[in-house]
Amino acid sequence: MKVYLDTEFTDLDEPNLLSVGMVSASGDEFYCELSLELADTRDRMRVVSDFVLHGPVLSQWGLVPGAACSHLELGRRAGAWLRDLAMAHGGVEVLSDCRLDFELLEGALRHANALQTLRAVITSRTIAGVIESPVGQRAQVAAFQYIARERGLMQHHALADVLALRAAHIGNRATIELSAMRARLGITDESARAAVQQQTADSEDVKDSWVRDGLLIGGAQLSEAWNCSSQRLEQARDRDDLVSLKFRGLHWYPAPMAVVSADDVSQVSAALRGVDAISQFIFWSRNHGSIGGLTVAQAIVDGRLRDVVRLAQSLASEWSER
Repeated sequence: MKVYLDTEFTDLDEPNLLSVGMVSASGDEFYCELSLELADTRDRMRVVSDFVLHGPVLSQWGLVPGAACSHLELGRRAGAWLRDLAMAHGGVEVLSDCRLDFELLEGALRHANALQTLRAVITSRTIAGVIESPVGQRAQVAAFQYIARERGLMQHHALADVLALRAAHIGNRATIELSAMRARLGITDESARAAVQQQTADSEDVKDSWVRDGLLIGGAQLSEAWNCSSQRLEQARDRDDLVSLKFRGLHWYPAPMAVVSADDVSQVSAALRGVDAISQFIFWSRNHGSIGGLTVAQAIVDGRLRDVVRLAQSLASEWSER
């Protein structure tokens, strides 16, 4: 099981842990922060940067109920949370954008005598590159906007930062995997549309293969990418702001939607309103010459949402005349 990690700490030169945020690939969350009322915490903060002390770090303390505790208790809680995940899933891979995050977490686990028992079931890896790519940056921005609006947490709160890191990683993986799968399936030009429509008209087996290959994703995965509830997806479908393919009793969505924001998808869906679901799936999956040979998601990440909407409107008009 992948677990994403972020920490806040006192200072780069003399880093002491202040808070830990973790979220699993399946959406389980962990957050603890040191209580500022404890002598042990004040001792750890003898050297603290102005950014932490007067900026957006300590100003966001106390926003998560029940999170404040001692350094020892933080290590105990983190150890128990990681141990439960490892037992349920056969191990945990901790991903962070900085090696220091894991070192600070290790220190807390060691203080709580929890590190030794976890070493056999936990590995770690840095994924700093995902937040530097255009797709990762776009996913992070969308995640921070949602977290601020829905949960009142801003950047430099460890829980907000780790949720945004997960969004960036999911976005990058979706883009890489989709490119390879699209090449295998040959969904690269307009001529594929009619063939795919005919092939899938009455075949759930074909749609099943799209799910196996990752071209379609379930509601849980899209909700994770957008940090929203399944109810919000249902409401968007009811408004025709979100297209899905329904088969075997479930709704499935074009995988590239996970790379962009819900608002972007809503604008594209409005332009395609009235177009059948298979055609919309192909629209999201293929490269388009009129937007520089990019996919819809790639163009949106590149800042060309208006061009995508115009293309969608043009194709919707063209398809309706056939």
